[in-house]
Amino acid sequence: MQDARCRIRGKQRMIWEKVITNMQKGSDKLMAAAATFSERIRAELNIVRLRIRIDNVQERVNEQYQLIGHTLVELNNAGSLPKLTEHLFQDEKIAAPLIEIVALEKELDRLNDEIKNEASVFRPTAKQAEETAP
Repeated sequence: MQDARCRIRGKQRMIWEKVITNMQKGSDKLMAAAATFSERIRAELNIVRLRIRIDNVQERVNEQYQLIGHTLVELNNAGSLPKLTEHLFQDEKIAAPLIEIVALEKELDRLNDEIKNEASVFRPTAKQAEETAP
């Protein structure tokens, strides 16, 4: 009778060891998925922030174009619109916004590059593929 009890206890221990091992493996997979999810959310938020900045910069570019157009209309209405294009771009009211547009376009390029860098987080690397493999 005692021998039967020892066998039952031995089987129960083996079952509990398997349960603990399986729970630990499940916990590890859950932690890996949570880390991946967290990284993805962080990258998504960064991309949203960058897109908002891009919209703001694009709005400033549009304002500069409107300023140039407004200046051209004023010059035309005043009858002082130069005949040559070179003279037109020498006007300070037009040259300054054009310089600002060039700077803003460089900033737009930089922000787009940052978005591309953030988007690279979404491409699974070999290490991530190994971690998520069953």
